Amino acid sequence: MGKKDAVRNGILEDPPRYVKSLKCVWSEHSPEEILPLITDDEGVRLKVGELDGQTYSVKLFTIRLQNFRRSLVCASCGRVGVSFRAEHSRGDARSCTNPHLNLYAADGELMTHDHIVPLSKGGARDSMDNTQTMCARCNCEKGSKIS
Repeated sequence: MGKKDAVRNGILEDPPRYVKSLKCVWSEHSPEEILPLITDDEGVRLKVGELDGQTYSVKLFTIRLQNFRRSLVCASCGRVGVSFRAEHSRGDARSCTNPHLNLYAADGELMTHDHIVPLSKGGARDSMDNTQTMCARCNCEKGSKIS
């Protein structure tokens, strides 16, 4: 089944579309839809589409998503994440079969999870106590400083 057939059959609401020519978006979801699904069970995945007989799903257990469940607000500027997109990078064969959820603010800014104590300064990688939500712009400005 091709992309157009998947759309016609209601498997995908819209065909995947490209955002800024870097990302292929499978589906878009509100925080109200996604946050209750985020889990501590590593095996749980959310189906986001089917294409050419292949089912695509995203993991619902990651430190990044756990962090977004705690807060959708940038710890620095207050920008709020309002939309999750199931997407993958264009041209990356591995990510095409392994989409992920990204959170975006209303102005299109990517929301990230920041390590409060950077990994380069000995901060813990997988600790919720060492993460906070930041927009990509503020996270880039912070760099490897300890906040």
